[in-house]
Amino acid sequence: MVQAGGALSDECWLFNTTSSCWTQYPSLVEAVAGHTLTLAPPNRVLLFGGLTGVDTENYSDRLYTLYLLKNHTATPWELTTPIIPHSNHLRRYGHTTVLDSASRSLVVFGGIVPLPRIQKEKSSEVWVYNIAQNVWSLVKTTREVPGV
Repeated sequence: MVQAGGALSDECWLFNTTSSCWTQYPSLVEAVAGHTLTLAPPNRVLLFGGLTGVDTENYSDRLYTLYLLKNHTATPWELTTPIIPHSNHLRRYGHTTVLDSASRSLVVFGGIVPLPRIQKEKSSEVWVYNIAQNVWSLVKTTREVPGV
């Protein structure tokens, strides 16, 4: 299990389930909150989205990769630059991300997304990030999710 940046922080902690001990890991590239961390084979963690900056109104669409078994001399977090259609629509925080191991893809649902003039709204979008192809795609859904 990996816990990173509970409130706007750049700290990263790893929990060893065998020893039941927390160990501090090298810091994140930037302070972030409201993001997701998803364990993806082989031995890496993907950090997506969240809020960055002092005012916490900087929505992120960044995707970072942390290789857990790599020797880290500088920052262990590598910024991934995927192909993003409609890039201004992927920025979000408070979303949910899961790994679809069959397709080796991240599936991102919902979250809070920015609107013009410092407005924001809940999203019912579903995005898929294909790890091998390094591309995001928006999934067309048949209807809105009730209550979102």
